[in-house]
Amino acid sequence: LTPQDWFDSAWRLLDGPVIRVTIRDVQDAVCEHFDVPRIYMESARRTKNHYLPRSVAMFLCGRLTSKSATVIGRSFGGRDHTTVLHNIRVIEKMLALEHPINKDVKAISKKLGVIA
Repeated sequence: LTPQDWFDSAWRLLDGPVIRVTIRDVQDAVCEHFDVPRIYMESARRTKNHYLPRSVAMFLCGRLTSKSATVIGRSFGGRDHTTVLHNIRVIEKMLALEHPINKDVKAISKKLGVIA
Protein backbone atom coordinates (compact mmCIF):
# COMPACT_ATOMS: atom_id res chain seq x y z
CA LEU A 1 0.00 0.00 0.00
CA THR A 2 1.56 3.28 -1.10
CA PRO A 3 1.13 6.46 0.97
CA GLN A 4 -1.19 7.86 -1.71
CA ASP A 5 -3.35 4.71 -1.68
CA TRP A 6 -3.55 4.90 2.09
CA PHE A 7 -4.52 8.58 1.94
CA ASP A 8 -7.17 7.94 -0.72
CA SER A 9 -8.65 5.07 1.32
CA ALA A 10 -8.72 7.13 4.49
CA TRP A 11 -10.25 10.10 2.70
CA ARG A 12 -12.99 7.93 1.18
CA LEU A 13 -13.95 6.76 4.65
CA LEU A 14 -14.15 10.34 5.87
CA ASP A 15 -15.70 12.16 2.97
CA GLY A 16 -17.03 9.83 0.29
CA PRO A 17 -15.34 9.12 -3.05
CA VAL A 18 -12.13 10.85 -4.09
CA ILE A 19 -12.52 12.72 -7.35
CA ARG A 20 -9.35 13.43 -9.28
CA VAL A 21 -9.68 16.30 -11.71
CA THR A 22 -6.94 17.13 -14.20
CA ILE A 23 -6.22 20.40 -15.94
CA ARG A 24 -7.24 18.76 -19.21
CA ASP A 25 -10.56 17.65 -17.66
CA VAL A 26 -11.28 21.23 -16.60
CA GLN A 27 -10.31 22.68 -19.97
CA ASP A 28 -12.48 20.18 -21.84
CA ALA A 29 -15.47 20.79 -19.55
CA VAL A 30 -15.14 24.58 -19.90
CA CYS A 31 -14.85 24.37 -23.69
CA GLU A 32 -17.90 22.14 -23.86
CA HIS A 33 -19.91 24.39 -21.54
CA PHE A 34 -19.08 27.63 -23.37
CA ASP A 35 -19.15 25.88 -26.78
CA VAL A 36 -15.70 27.12 -27.73
CA PRO A 37 -12.82 25.29 -29.42
CA ARG A 38 -10.01 23.98 -27.25
CA ILE A 39 -7.56 26.36 -28.93
CA TYR A 40 -9.14 29.20 -26.88
CA MET A 41 -7.42 27.83 -23.78
CA GLU A 42 -3.98 28.56 -25.26
CA SER A 43 -4.84 31.58 -27.37
CA ALA A 44 -3.15 34.92 -26.76
CA ARG A 45 -6.32 36.78 -27.79
CA ARG A 46 -8.04 38.87 -25.15
CA THR A 47 -11.54 39.22 -26.55
CA LYS A 48 -14.36 38.31 -24.17
CA ASN A 49 -15.04 35.14 -26.18
CA HIS A 50 -11.48 34.00 -25.44
CA TYR A 51 -10.81 35.58 -22.08
CA LEU A 52 -13.84 34.54 -20.02
CA PRO A 53 -13.77 30.76 -20.68
CA ARG A 54 -9.99 30.75 -20.17
CA SER A 55 -10.31 32.67 -16.88
CA VAL A 56 -13.01 30.30 -15.61
CA ALA A 57 -10.83 27.33 -16.56
CA MET A 58 -7.83 28.79 -14.72
CA PHE A 59 -9.99 29.48 -11.67
CA LEU A 60 -11.36 25.93 -11.63
CA CYS A 61 -7.89 24.45 -12.16
CA GLY A 62 -6.66 26.44 -9.21
CA ARG A 63 -9.52 25.20 -7.03
CA LEU A 64 -9.98 21.63 -8.23
CA THR A 65 -6.46 20.42 -8.95
CA SER A 66 -3.38 20.22 -6.79
CA LYS A 67 -1.27 21.88 -9.48
CA SER A 68 0.70 25.06 -8.90
CA ALA A 69 -0.04 28.30 -10.74
CA THR A 70 3.16 27.76 -12.73
CA VAL A 71 2.03 24.32 -13.97
CA ILE A 72 -1.46 25.64 -14.71
CA GLY A 73 0.02 28.56 -16.66
CA ARG A 74 2.08 26.21 -18.82
CA SER A 75 -1.12 24.36 -19.73
CA PHE A 76 -2.68 27.61 -20.91
CA GLY A 77 -0.24 28.56 -23.64
CA GLY A 78 2.80 29.10 -21.45
CA ARG A 79 1.31 31.84 -19.33
CA ASP A 80 3.11 33.17 -16.27
CA HIS A 81 1.97 32.12 -12.79
CA THR A 82 0.98 35.73 -12.02
CA THR A 83 -1.45 35.65 -14.93
CA VAL A 84 -3.08 32.55 -13.47
CA LEU A 85 -3.32 34.16 -10.02
CA HIS A 86 -4.81 37.32 -11.56
CA ASN A 87 -7.45 35.30 -13.41
CA ILE A 88 -8.33 33.38 -10.25
CA ARG A 89 -8.81 36.68 -8.38
CA VAL A 90 -10.95 38.13 -11.18
CA ILE A 91 -13.33 35.15 -11.11
CA GLU A 92 -13.39 35.16 -7.28
CA LYS A 93 -14.48 38.83 -7.35
CA MET A 94 -17.15 38.07 -9.93
CA LEU A 95 -18.48 35.21 -7.79
CA ALA A 96 -18.48 37.40 -4.67
CA LEU A 97 -20.58 39.96 -6.54
CA GLU A 98 -22.98 37.21 -7.61
CA HIS A 99 -22.16 37.74 -11.27
CA PRO A 100 -24.03 35.46 -13.71
CA ILE A 101 -20.76 33.53 -14.20
CA ASN A 102 -21.60 31.89 -10.86
CA LYS A 103 -24.10 29.54 -12.50
CA ASP A 104 -21.55 28.64 -15.18
CA VAL A 105 -18.93 27.76 -12.55
CA LYS A 106 -21.46 25.62 -10.69
CA ALA A 107 -22.59 23.85 -13.87
CA ILE A 108 -19.01 23.07 -14.93
CA SER A 109 -18.12 21.88 -11.42
CA LYS A 110 -21.15 19.59 -11.44
CA LYS A 111 -20.14 18.26 -14.87
CA LEU A 112 -16.72 17.43 -13.39
CA GLY A 113 -18.39 15.60 -10.50
CA VAL A 114 -17.46 18.23 -7.91
CA ILE A 115 -20.01 20.10 -5.86
CA ALA A 116 -19.23 23.82 -5.94
